[in-house]
Amino acid sequence: MESSFYVIDPDGDLLLVLEERFGKIHLNVIKTELDAASTPGTLVPNEEPGDEEANGSIANGRQQQVSLRSSALIDALLNGDTHICEGRIHKIRVLVSSKHLTLASKYFHDRLNAMLDFSESDVIPACASERDALLILLDVLHCQTRKVPRFITSRMLFMVAVLANHYGCVEAVEAFAEVWLDNLKDQVPNEYTDDLPRWIFISWVFRDGEMFQEMTSIAVRESIGPMPCLALPMIPDSLVRTIEKIRQDSIGNLVRSLYKRTESVLHSGSCCDDCDKMILGTLIRHLQIHQLYPPPMAPFHGFSVHQFHRFLNSVPRPRCNELIHPVNGCSETCELLPDTNRVFYDTLEATVGLMFSEVL
Repeated sequence: MESSFYVIDPDGDLLLVLEERFGKIHLNVIKTELDAASTPGTLVPNEEPGDEEANGSIANGRQQQVSLRSSALIDALLNGDTHICEGRIHKIRVLVSSKHLTLASKYFHDRLNAMLDFSESDVIPACASERDALLILLDVLHCQTRKVPRFITSRMLFMVAVLANHYGCVEAVEAFAEVWLDNLKDQVPNEYTDDLPRWIFISWVFRDGEMFQEMTSIAVRESIGPMPCLALPMIPDSLVRTIEKIRQDSIGNLVRSLYKRTESVLHSGSCCDDCDKMILGTLIRHLQIHQLYPPPMAPFHGFSVHQFHRFLNSVPRPRCNELIHPVNGCSETCELLPDTNRVFYDTLEATVGLMFSEVL
């Protein structure tokens, strides 16, 4: 069985204990107090029900003296029922340095410098529950650059982004994020997929303006409802609302343009009576085929801007010129949707994606 104890810093003075309880991953911090005379460490356990296993042989508030530089520490930390299953955390222990964590992480800086009580565990976001994501982040924060992989999957990058954002250490990870993103550029989606919200989150966390604009443009044009937030409260509500508002406003403009054309032909006419009947019948028929008749109403669930693009491309030109004009002598050139095509391309120009300044 793979060891469930990891050493990020051999001279570390903090022990991170992660375990799964009731379907959630809890992170507990055990501080070690150095004795200057003999260089031992005192593991100070969290006094919390059920934490006896997390502290190995430490139980009932007892303290255990171990040398931080000896194998006795590892033996003590490995004592207990610990295991890892398919990369997910069930219970692991990680020896880390408080100095590195406080310098790089706002979360640890605030908690350690304020001497806050660590008896209350932190809950790691459920979407970032794989062990390797945490270890990669800790290696970065401890400047263990040779141990940090240069190639990771988009899923792993997403989890690292979640943890970096959660623990307030994005700036420390940005240099590696640039390398990871560059190596994943061929996997960035160019259409709406289930992974798109993750890529939006990645570009948001690491402030990749170009990618953020591309991903939000896809979301605006191809989403059919509010973007799922992946249960991530770190994504600003303003971002989700802005994307959804642009989608609804764009579709609303297109629907109004379609039915403005319909009303115009019906009540005012656009050519001769025979041409108007053919144009109106063709238009309503194709609106019905594409579930646009009767007109959809806001918030337009199930409709996307891209769907209107397909509709406009599928609508045929009216056959007035070849079937009616030679008979009645009409000299006009009939078009089915002259204004709507213009409105649509204006809409595409307006949905180029968002900049950070629009949602900050």
